[in-house]
Amino acid sequence: MKYRIFMSVMAAGLLVWFFQAPRFAGSVAGHACSACEPRESSASPCPDHPRVSETGVMVYVEGGTFDMGDTFGEGYPDEWPVHPVTVRPFYLGRYAVTFDEYDAFCEATGREKPDDKGWGRGSRPVIHVNWFDAVDYCNWRSDQEEFKRCYTIEEDEVSWDMSADGYRLPTEAEWEYAAREGGRKVRFGNGGDIADPDAMNYDGSGDHVQPYSVPGVFLGMTLPVGSFRPNALGLYDMTGNVWEWCWDWYDNKYYANSPASDPAGAISGQNRVLRGGSWVSGTRNSRVTIRGRSIPEYRFHSYGFRRARSILRSGTNPE
Repeated sequence: MKYRIFMSVMAAGLLVWFFQAPRFAGSVAGHACSACEPRESSASPCPDHPRVSETGVMVYVEGGTFDMGDTFGEGYPDEWPVHPVTVRPFYLGRYAVTFDEYDAFCEATGREKPDDKGWGRGSRPVIHVNWFDAVDYCNWRSDQEEFKRCYTIEEDEVSWDMSADGYRLPTEAEWEYAAREGGRKVRFGNGGDIADPDAMNYDGSGDHVQPYSVPGVFLGMTLPVGSFRPNALGLYDMTGNVWEWCWDWYDNKYYANSPASDPAGAISGQNRVLRGGSWVSGTRNSRVTIRGRSIPEYRFHSYGFRRARSILRSGTNPE
């Protein structure tokens, strides 16, 4: 079965919506080890950071039913109503796609490499990638591993072949289910209910402090993937560091009419969904239920992505 969607033609002057204007600290205060400071891609990562060969690992996520949306009653209107959703088992990347991984794609295809803002490449999550970049990467990665491509892109039309076993972007429902450790009632993607700068990379400074956060700092940059502990499913950085593109078109009233099983977003729209918050997001905008959105052509210094794969038949975990 193919799930077909149609892209809207965007006016050149269209304003892009995102949750929080970028802010840059005059000085960087942090909690990570010195090797986490901006570095060239040839530098050695911290001992606890994943080796490049490990960043492509996929994690098996057992399917199930959960209450999707803001179960704490402290979010935005588009996070309601809370509604039951069932998702099938799937695979999700243990880490967001890194510069090392994305740079290999660029070198193989002749694409221009995205800017790293001088923070370093290597095991940092790739930034300055739009939704189409992420889709193209998934298709290329599928080719490299001899999986069937999920996506067909023809000018302003994108098709998702749901019978394909290749790499793809997660749906918004899959992403939230995994960030919530299989649907648990948690605020943040590391399994915690209190935002802590020792546990995630977000803007915890100044007026971004909430009753459910520890007064913290604003690092003003991404950190290498895996800089903090994972959640119970073994997924890293599901809160903060970079916003992660999802497959879905954004619809602020979608939750009122969402299918109960494997929802894949609105049929069409102007914005694609981003999830998880980023290094520049405040505490409230770092919760697992926050629904970011942006036009799919837009590249930003806090936008990245994570790969998913469908489970079409019984088989072994790709780990």
